[in-house]
Amino acid sequence: MIMANSNSLYLFLFFTLAIVDAQLYTPYTFFNSYPLGSTSSSSSPPSPPLTSLSSSPSPSPSSSISSDTSPSPSPISSDSSPSPSPISSDSSPSPSPSSMSSSSSPSPSPSPSSYGEAVEMSIGALDTFSSISLPPSSSPSPSPSPASSATLSCNSASFKAKIGVCLNYTAVDNLPSPSIIVQLLKTHNIPRVRLFSPDSTILPAFKGSGIDLMIGIPNEKLAFLSSASLDAVVNWLSSNIFASVDQNQVTYLAVGDNVLQKVSDVPNLVPAMRNLHMALQSLDVDDQILITAPQAISSILRVTFPPSAAVFDADLLPVVEPLLRFLSDTGAPLAVNLQPFETYVDNALKVALNYVLFEANQPLFRDEGKAYTNLFDASVDAAAAAMAKLGFGNVPVVVSETGWPTSGNREATTEKAAAYAQGIMNKAASGVGTPARPDCAVEVFFSNMFDQSGRGGKEYEKHYGVFKVDGSLAFNISFAIPSE
Repeated sequence: MIMANSNSLYLFLFFTLAIVDAQLYTPYTFFNSYPLGSTSSSSSPPSPPLTSLSSSPSPSPSSSISSDTSPSPSPISSDSSPSPSPISSDSSPSPSPSSMSSSSSPSPSPSPSSYGEAVEMSIGALDTFSSISLPPSSSPSPSPSPASSATLSCNSASFKAKIGVCLNYTAVDNLPSPSIIVQLLKTHNIPRVRLFSPDSTILPAFKGSGIDLMIGIPNEKLAFLSSASLDAVVNWLSSNIFASVDQNQVTYLAVGDNVLQKVSDVPNLVPAMRNLHMALQSLDVDDQILITAPQAISSILRVTFPPSAAVFDADLLPVVEPLLRFLSDTGAPLAVNLQPFETYVDNALKVALNYVLFEANQPLFRDEGKAYTNLFDASVDAAAAAMAKLGFGNVPVVVSETGWPTSGNREATTEKAAAYAQGIMNKAASGVGTPARPDCAVEVFFSNMFDQSGRGGKEYEKHYGVFKVDGSLAFNISFAIPSE
């Protein structure tokens, strides 16, 4: 009798602690259960030694990633924690088509005072703004269902493992001239750049350079673009972007940055994206220039571990579902910002360094039979699984910002920054996607091209630069991808 009571008390305490742990680490649920290293039973195993890239055990750029076929430790079963049921979007019908307003001077809309009010305004906007005109699809968009949550695919063969860097030209002092920056990019075989705004001081330098561009639309422009007339949006694109750079160099328009974290901008996001798409249609470049909206993955996913169980934050669904529907209808990717450094330093007792830096020699866990050796793959697949649960498993994922700082924290070193960057480059060179989408390679933008000394926040946030202001590399890395 005493033994039975002791067992019951033990089980009660175990599950109570498990629930408390899950609540404490909700933003990082992704990492609560995976092992700290591959074989050590120590509670604090030593991190694998970090050496120069020339002696790194990472696979060579010309070889494919072979972690799925290597022997693994005992898999972590997720069967005891079933994935949440798919979240239905049927309760929020698609907006009915309406014509775009011809007014060129939109009246200002009141600013929301809370996130709930912002969501309500966003839903109201979806009922009134103009709908996009899309070519007939061979198959309708999937409706949310249990089957759709298991369907992960890439809806475009054009998504390849291309590498780029982010550049916020006006946020850094003493930078080289725009022409030197363009030459620096070309010298180092960097084919793509993400600009955070159509900055007239740097954009013209890219004209005719052969460098593809993701051009950001600043958050403060969303209110105008969400309600302006078609002619006004076309004129804005023509004067701010296409007057400075060739249309065929622009691959993405990135509408806002982390808009879902900014209450006042939420109602304008999807309406602005739709109006921009209509403007691109009128210019006959909508097939070439895709429209997306970069978001920090940590701010939009409520559950992320295991990847197959990932779901979006329920509070964001009234905006996320129309956003994903737009991306699916136009063939555009979901753009996510990944910050593995922050994940590691905030959860050093739960996250293995070799898992974050692409240095694990064998899978650290398995999810529905898929082997995972690194945080990058697991993060991308978590986003894909969350979309699939809403019926949008065909939407690709582009990593619009990722990197590792070189200073500002004891874990921020040039060696670790080089190891992370080399892992990204090796993955790109292999042409292999993620475990859940092996045929859909992931496009990645490093953050940033230069350190941002004037940036606020924590000290390490200023030191993500790949280059120094004198044009030399901040750490040892080659951006050449043999397959390109």
